[in-house]
Amino acid sequence: MARSPDDFLDANPFTTEADRPAPDAPRRRLPVPHRQVWAALQDGLRTMPRIRETIVWSPEGWKWTWFYSCGDVGVAYLIPSEKGVLGTLVVREGLVEALLAHKDVSKDMAALVEGAGADGDARKCFVPVLDVDTAREFLFCVRAMTEVLRAAGKACPEGQ
Repeated sequence: MARSPDDFLDANPFTTEADRPAPDAPRRRLPVPHRQVWAALQDGLRTMPRIRETIVWSPEGWKWTWFYSCGDVGVAYLIPSEKGVLGTLVVREGLVEALLAHKDVSKDMAALVEGAGADGDARKCFVPVLDVDTAREFLFCVRAMTEVLRAAGKACPEGQ
């Protein structure tokens, strides 16, 4: 199966800016094998404390994407694709080492974070999510990122 982020982006079924998808549209529109993965990711992110879901149009070729933030800080994107789901972890440059040291970050996820290039003050780590095991690893990493942000005083303070 395709592993390049561009392969996933090119297969995003939500391509028309004027036709904003409903929050649960990928659960109906993605091919059957990818619906379960999408649902696991979306439900996992929606149930994390202080995480907000926003559907955004990304003119840089991502098309319609699901953006997840903790306070005012972005932590992840989900990009629907007919080839799977492309998860994108957002890691602030000054917090990379703390994230990599977190006990819930798998070796595979750590390698993706280390290999991602900086884009301004953050790294965008593309994670092809093709099965529920990878979905679980991605969710653990997002949860770890929110804990690192909270510990650094960057976002997600208790009580918000």
